[in-house]
Amino acid sequence: MYVKNDLDMIKVIEKIKIEKSTMGRLKREKSVKEIEKGENMMQDLGLSKNEKNFIYDLIEEDFEE
Repeated sequence: MYVKNDLDMIKVIEKIKIEKSTMGRLKREKSVKEIEKGENMMQDLGLSKNEKNFIYDLIEEDFEE
């Protein structure tokens, strides 16, 4: 769920990071903001999860060549 940027899971991981002090506050905040920014960008562009995965597949194919 974290890899797929599930916002609920990100909040849980954020709480764990705070409790365990594994990451600085500014770095944690930046990380969450970047994920939210990416989600907003997908919505602005009108991309579905399948379309996003298709784009990643195309990029991956280019690097394999």
